[in-house]
Amino acid sequence: MLPGSMPYLRKYKTVMTSSVSLKDSLDQLRDDISRYFIDTRAPLWYKLAVIFHSPGMHFSLWYRAERYLLFNSFIIFRLMGYLLYPAYFCFTYYILDYHIEPQVTINGGLFLHNRSIVITDNTVIGKNSSIMGQVTIGTGFKTNNFNIVIGDNFQIGAGAKIIAKGKLTITNNVTIGANAVVTKDILRPGVYVGIPAQRVKSG
Repeated sequence: MLPGSMPYLRKYKTVMTSSVSLKDSLDQLRDDISRYFIDTRAPLWYKLAVIFHSPGMHFSLWYRAERYLLFNSFIIFRLMGYLLYPAYFCFTYYILDYHIEPQVTINGGLFLHNRSIVITDNTVIGKNSSIMGQVTIGTGFKTNNFNIVIGDNFQIGAGAKIIAKGKLTITNNVTIGANAVVTKDILRPGVYVGIPAQRVKSG
């Protein structure tokens, strides 16, 4: 879905049937942040430098908070999520350069490297995903009924594209090479490269 394609309140009129718990949100945020620190025993100045240089970590803070509020079982929290959404969109889209709406489900261990990443609505991504810059996970302009499900331990290189024309599934332990284009299901673990993406190495 392109930015500005409909008013944000209309986009969130349908609320998820199951709410996002505070514990799950904090656990997922912890798993996200841990992906940016290879050495947990590093000095404080190093950790501060990592935080400063990691827009993906800043995105996780906003995304986990906004998703928790918007999909909460309490109407007051959901209202706070509606009110916070313009700030969420402006900061993540215009400053961090990520177009990833809170409707996108991303499990813990998210690592975003660099900017210009687009992930469309109706996308579910499993645990421990690594997404490089210039990546698009989305759908064609004329596609309305689509759903993208991506498994655990997913890696996608810079400039790669996943374009769904309906339902598209990618299994666990898949690596998509830089600039590859995926338009069909990937049901076997491994490394996929090229246009269209082909399996070149088993998982």
